[in-house]
Amino acid sequence: MALDYEKVEKPDGDEPTQKTPQEVASYWLGQISYAEKKRQPFIRRGRQIIKRFKNKRTQTTLGVPMANKRMNVLWSNVQTQKPVLFAQTPKANVSRRNKTKDPVGRNASIVLQNVLQNSLAMEDFDYVMSQVVEDRLLPGSGLAMVEYRPQIEADQVGWQAAETRYLHWEDIITNVARTWQEVWFLGYRVFMTRKEVKAAVLATTGDEELADQISQEITLDHKEADDKGDSRNATEQSEAKAIVWVIWDKSEQQVLHIATGYAQAPLAVMPPPINFDGFWPCPRPLQSTTSNDSTNPVPDFEQYVDQADEIDLLTQRIAGLTKALRLRGVYAADMESIKELMEAGDNDMIPVENFMGLAERGGLDKQVAWFPVREVAETLFKCIEARQSAIQIMYEVTGISDIMRGATDSAETATAQQLKAQFGGVRIRESQKDVQRFIRDLLRKKAEIICEHFKLEVIQAMSGVKMLTQVQKQTIMQTQQLGQQFAQMQQQAAQQAQQQGMQPPPPPQPPAVLQQAQQALQALQKQIPDLEEAMEEPTWEEVMAILRNEKLRGFVVDVETDSTIEPDQQAQQQSATQFVTAVAQFMTAALPIMQAEPDAADFLGELMSWVTRQWKGADTIEGALDEFVEKMKKKAEQPPTPNPQIQADAEKAKADVATAQIGHQTAQVKAQAETTKAQLGVVAAVADHQHGMAERAADMAILQATPPPQPNGGPA
Repeated sequence: MALDYEKVEKPDGDEPTQKTPQEVASYWLGQISYAEKKRQPFIRRGRQIIKRFKNKRTQTTLGVPMANKRMNVLWSNVQTQKPVLFAQTPKANVSRRNKTKDPVGRNASIVLQNVLQNSLAMEDFDYVMSQVVEDRLLPGSGLAMVEYRPQIEADQVGWQAAETRYLHWEDIITNVARTWQEVWFLGYRVFMTRKEVKAAVLATTGDEELADQISQEITLDHKEADDKGDSRNATEQSEAKAIVWVIWDKSEQQVLHIATGYAQAPLAVMPPPINFDGFWPCPRPLQSTTSNDSTNPVPDFEQYVDQADEIDLLTQRIAGLTKALRLRGVYAADMESIKELMEAGDNDMIPVENFMGLAERGGLDKQVAWFPVREVAETLFKCIEARQSAIQIMYEVTGISDIMRGATDSAETATAQQLKAQFGGVRIRESQKDVQRFIRDLLRKKAEIICEHFKLEVIQAMSGVKMLTQVQKQTIMQTQQLGQQFAQMQQQAAQQAQQQGMQPPPPPQPPAVLQQAQQALQALQKQIPDLEEAMEEPTWEEVMAILRNEKLRGFVVDVETDSTIEPDQQAQQQSATQFVTAVAQFMTAALPIMQAEPDAADFLGELMSWVTRQWKGADTIEGALDEFVEKMKKKAEQPPTPNPQIQADAEKAKADVATAQIGHQTAQVKAQAETTKAQLGVVAAVADHQHGMAERAADMAILQATPPPQPNGGPA
């Protein structure tokens, strides 16, 4: 049972001691009472400021009765500063801390970002932040927390949500501390009926008898306050409730429910429902002026309350002088005609009984003594100038510049107005950063709940990311293998029939296993049309392994928020134009390099990512940039697709070259034939010459061998 003996470690470092439930309740009731006592001056001053903001005040800060005429500069300043601090719904921006190429980390970032964005869209986050910012501007401290809200259906967890809950500034206590780092317990107050108390005790203990007993014995010590903030004057119809403090004890790493109307035991003692980083279910409070001596802030209104009182006093004087600024005068009692003249209409003539007597008295202008309105008007102008001076001093104190109120001079140049706008934003910039820090921490706590407690089905539905599970990938691969095996069997059967001179058999029916796998594949393809691309992406198991692991998640995924202030449309458009121009110029120079050298794609992709990160907001396209680089790298590795015109020209040039080569070869053959013929002619001529020389040699030999004839015909 949750109300058994507990160890309670004192924050001063003493050894843990065994305490009974009653001692635990008594200890925490004492802590709560002391914390409320120390916070009471801050609560009282905050209530006064809110009454003044609503214009329900009856006295000034110094206790002087408030006049009927006043200028509510507090309302005006808050309405001016509120949209400057928070003007639009934040957008979750989840990015990898390690910017190296990591498909699993990139997909984990995309999944978490989409789930966070849908979580913000499913609740009224703007209303919560509006209340927090208003608390920051009025009493000086605003806070909200993140709660895990699962829907239990038939003992099964159904839909899950991480909701942002506003905490009223009066319902928050901490131990007395100088800085937030010294806070070891945080409590917030809730009001419960007896039925709600019973349900809460039953949910934590499971003991229905004990829950019923506590709900009957608990004192309902809270009633709704009346218009004056006093619960003692509340109407009898208002339902009484029990005050229950939910205490987050960081020293013991536990959560307690302490009811001020039940001192016998805590209503619940349990471990934290969510193991948040830093233990707390909320960010550091959004506070106004603080110092290192107390966590209770000083409201902004305290810095210019004297000027506000002076403005109210001058406003009352201006109202009185304005009322006195009327045309009034006195006249002799026997001159009733003067009164009739003042009340007469246009072009009316008033008869005078003793007209000659009026002339003897110096005429009409001598018969009336007018009230001295000139002195009243001069005093009125002085009061208006004094009030305007007080307002200007108040603007100097608060940092609200004329550019924020739209009071600009038409003769000023655009550069001068821009400089005034930048100067006017200097004083408010720290507050804007603090609001963005608060929202960022809320989103991080949402991310912790989503990653550690949301089911895979809920994350898939909220993210909308089309990825495959490991089982689906294996199913696709097995289906492809079965299909290939079946196709090979068909091809082998057709080849055997052809070799035997037979007609090819009709195609057989696929096996039942293959048919079932193909049907499952078709159903999956309806959900994820591009299965081929999905097969190359990480699986849900790989992504969830990072999101579920707190240590890995901290190094891979970082949660930030974009600016929550009203954007400068002209500056955004100019920045977007510059970004697109820079990307276009880069791609024009990079694509030819990647086509010529595919290995340069990694370097160019990293260079492009670095260029992209220089523009705020461009990190949302980081995933698309990685995919584009991968596709361009694969495309660069493939042979380029030729242009049809260029291909036709190349074919024509190739044909011309072939024709020229054939002509050249033909000419070479002809030249060789002529050369051969000439060579054969030379050989024949040489042979004829040699044959002729041989014949002549033979003839000479014969002639030499024949004796010459004797004279007178005698023998030789």
